[in-house]
Amino acid sequence: MNYLVERMAALNKEEVGISEYVEAMTQTYRDIGQVNKNINQLNDEFSGLGRYAQNITEIMDRSDEVVDKTHKDVQSLTDKMDEINQQLSKITSEFQILEENFGKIRKMSDGITGIASRTNLLALNASIEAARAGEAGRGFSVVAENIRELSSATTELVGGINESISALYKSIDSVNQAIDATKGKTA
Repeated sequence: MNYLVERMAALNKEEVGISEYVEAMTQTYRDIGQVNKNINQLNDEFSGLGRYAQNITEIMDRSDEVVDKTHKDVQSLTDKMDEINQQLSKITSEFQILEENFGKIRKMSDGITGIASRTNLLALNASIEAARAGEAGRGFSVVAENIRELSSATTELVGGINESISALYKSIDSVNQAIDATKGKTA
């Protein structure tokens, strides 16, 4: 009987060992289940990171497109500003030619003023000579007076022309200053 008791005791001991082993296995399975949950959670988080990475990639692609478009727009604007500067330079050249032509008109006006002054002096001398001639110079005196009036009218017209030319010079100068200011802003 001792043998049976010993065997029972050994079996009980082995049963306790098996129970402990089964308990250890059960705990291991629970731990493996927790590890699986943790792995699944990590997979979910990696999937989320993948979605974020995809979103970042899409944003970067759109940013590249915006940068490219902006670059093209800036280049187009630069080209247009260059065209504007070229046009302003052409306008400035035309105004310089216009100023030269006004200078020529002013010289002609000065010449006309000189002729009018000499004509007025000639009319005065003719009036004096007509007065000396007496009754015979009366007709000549009328002609001399008409010449003096024409000389005076010519002088007034030339004065108006000179005033207009001065006003045009001021306008041209203002336009040139505006062109230079615009060039400064577009350069």
